[in-house]
Amino acid sequence: MKNIDWVLESTLINDRTHLHNLKLKKKRNYFFIDTKLVAIVIYTIKFFILVFSAVMEIFRHSKSKSSLIKTSLVCDLTRQHVPPHIASQELYDFFFQSDRRMISKNSSMVTILSKTPSARNDSYKSLNFKKSFVEYVISNEKNLLGKLRLVFFALLQTIYFIISSIRTKNLKYILNDIFEITLFLSSAANQSLNEIILTNNSFFNYPAISFIPRDKRKFITVMLHYSENAFDWTKKPDQQDLKWIAFAKADLHKVWTPEYAKYLTDLNIQGEVESCGSIIFRPKIKYISERNNVIRIAVFDVTPSLTEDQYGPYNLASGLSFLKCIKLFYTTARKIYGDNLELVFKAKRRDIPEHFNEYLNLRKELFSLEGIHGAKWSDNIYKIIASSNFVICMVGTSPALVAKELKVPVVYLHVGNVVTFEPPVDSGILVLNSLEELMRNFQRFLR
Repeated sequence: MKNIDWVLESTLINDRTHLHNLKLKKKRNYFFIDTKLVAIVIYTIKFFILVFSAVMEIFRHSKSKSSLIKTSLVCDLTRQHVPPHIASQELYDFFFQSDRRMISKNSSMVTILSKTPSARNDSYKSLNFKKSFVEYVISNEKNLLGKLRLVFFALLQTIYFIISSIRTKNLKYILNDIFEITLFLSSAANQSLNEIILTNNSFFNYPAISFIPRDKRKFITVMLHYSENAFDWTKKPDQQDLKWIAFAKADLHKVWTPEYAKYLTDLNIQGEVESCGSIIFRPKIKYISERNNVIRIAVFDVTPSLTEDQYGPYNLASGLSFLKCIKLFYTTARKIYGDNLELVFKAKRRDIPEHFNEYLNLRKELFSLEGIHGAKWSDNIYKIIASSNFVICMVGTSPALVAKELKVPVVYLHVGNVVTFEPPVDSGILVLNSLEELMRNFQRFLR
């Protein structure tokens, strides 16, 4: 069982994160709970669910399946990455786009694992959707007997590993990872894969995949850093928390900008680093559409919520100050440019109960002004930015880098109550701290 000892280290990362979250909840709710016992129960239940789902998948995929097609497997896409209404064709264009292909040239199919409603039942060209890791593995086995042997072997390996290592601290928490990865390494899916594509949050949700030694697999691991907002703007460059670097293991890291690629390389992140432009799971739009003499401003926010750090730049006070500044800026500019001025406002995520009502009400008030349009949280930001003359973003948000890439004038606006510092990577985007600065730069960019 030494061949899966590497699972221990990677999975305990996930366990510690889970236990930390449980402790936070305990502190907030002011009641005492045995967090270790809760974690044991949660992971044990999850283990049995995985085994049960594997058995159910055997009956669902009882007929022979082809496993000869070389595939790129994309893990851990959420509603945030791929909203439900996005067409399969858009995802296909994103992965197969000729000028910046996101998958290996040897792959003729992309299989997307997603537990959200965006995991579609339909397929478009060489795009395939699966709802779970187990479903993907089972569907790639050729016959019913092979599927049964696979699950039985993985279950025996898991039980043997537990018995032989019963004294290992926190061992009961890692049942699910041992079963899933043993299942995977023993299957035809391992033979048909060119690469597993992870996001830069995947080492918490699929930690063991990133830690499989290179000599134990025939595929490569690729991490898509879908955001470069990895910095704490309230801390100086030498005070940044960089512990996640040690866990973000992949053979290849794809990032947005050359500056961020150099930053990760200098930090000795494991694997090669390649800059490939913005990564937002939509086909890239390179043109600026016709505006018919309309001056269009695009604004991107981060809606403050109870889950955000209330001492950071996205807290409630900073969010309210941002909205008030945008309102004053728009009404002032409207007096100068008249009906030719329009503003599109896009929230980063959909509204949820954890968002502050005070902020949502003020934003609703802003949307009531003539000439202001509230975009859906899932709208394509390429289209919004490509059709804009000027872009305003909260500090450290990714749409600013998209605007820079599309050569649309862009600024960060921070008028909150939190002191911010220069981030470790300078993207060359101005940070403005007042209405006067915003008006001055807006008029300068329009000249």
